[in-house]
Amino acid sequence: GVIRRQLRPAHLLALTATATSRTISSVVNILGGIDVTVRADGVVEKTLESVQTQENDAERGSMVLRRNLRLSGSPTLNPLQSLLELLHTSEYRPLSSIIVYVAYQWQTEQVARLLCQRGVRAGAYHGGMSSIERNEVQESFVR
Repeated sequence: GVIRRQLRPAHLLALTATATSRTISSVVNILGGIDVTVRADGVVEKTLESVQTQENDAERGSMVLRRNLRLSGSPTLNPLQSLLELLHTSEYRPLSSIIVYVAYQWQTEQVARLLCQRGVRAGAYHGGMSSIERNEVQESFVR
């Protein structure tokens, strides 16, 4: 998959609290047909079979997954600069809403703040926020 080709990670961990079996199969396909052990509450449920991967459609490692969903990744020493460059490409500039995933709650605050400082309208959204704060960010996102 594009993540393995472009980033060459030694290990890949994907976590979800809500994915259906169909969604998990789709993500496995996108990640490049890797064998995956699916766990719920710490118990192994099943192992998905390897599946065919979609082809990379851009040099940055960007793939159109659906008309409204795109996955991008690039190895970099300056992730924020790489993100800003990506947001200013012809591929992403016309989009009205983009979600950037990070590993930690504090990173959501940091990335949102840095993007805002550079003129990009952004907001943090994570589980450590109150439901009122999350609702405000969600409403702003869909406007």
